[in-house]
Amino acid sequence: MQAVERVLQHPGLGKTYPHSKHPGVLYVILPRTRRNLYYVVIEGEVVFVAVWGGQRRRGPKV
Repeated sequence: MQAVERVLQHPGLGKTYPHSKHPGVLYVILPRTRRNLYYVVIEGEVVFVAVWGGQRRRGPKV
C-alpha cells in the first residue's frame, strides 16, 4: 500500500488519464501488480475510483 500512502500525501503525483469523461482523473502505476490506481481529488480529498489491469488494451470507464 505504499502507492496509496504516496498518493494521499502527494495527490498531484499521478498522471492525467486522458480517456476519462470526467476532468481531473489521475492514475499511478502499482509496480508490483502492474495495475493502475485511478483517483480524483475533490475539495482536497482523494477519492479512489478504480484499480485496473495495466496490460488490458483499454482503460476503465471513469
